[in-house]
Amino acid sequence: MKDADAEVHKYFCNACQNTTRHVQRAVHEKSYHDPESDIQAWCTWTLWECLGCEEVMATECWTSTEDIDPRTGGLAPSVSFFPPRSSHQAKKKDYQSIPYQLDSIYSEVIQTFNTKAHILCAAGLRALLEAICVDREPSLARREVRLPQKIDALKSSVPEKIVQNLHGFPILGRQGVA
Repeated sequence: MKDADAEVHKYFCNACQNTTRHVQRAVHEKSYHDPESDIQAWCTWTLWECLGCEEVMATECWTSTEDIDPRTGGLAPSVSFFPPRSSHQAKKKDYQSIPYQLDSIYSEVIQTFNTKAHILCAAGLRALLEAICVDREPSLARREVRLPQKIDALKSSVPEKIVQNLHGFPILGRQGVA
């Protein structure tokens, strides 16, 4: 494919961390037809190169006669990016003196958030909060100490407003549950 004939689209570039122009480098198309149900589908795989940093990504675009856009009445394609675009993903911050256990839990919380595993993310946030409390005050590691008490113990090292806000998180579960 010659550069002059290649399509150019704007996509978010994971490497540039910005929406940049991408040039089409290769395209493969395939169509499918099920004679029994009369359903037709088309898939287009496209290889794109960022014109800013030359990083490469791919798109997979599926269109089917079953997928109708209710707003327009036309076909509604489904597009996937490889690797997934990171424009709406949380990025892990690097802390210089974070204990290994806390860093490990924190990394997993970021991963579950970015994969849209929201229930697991909430459980991870709760585990991280408990681990931070115990790291700050090891005597809180006892099972009979409830999370609200652990959060209150942070008052000596965390601003009062933050402690109040932590009590408002729905990840804490029902009142009185550890």
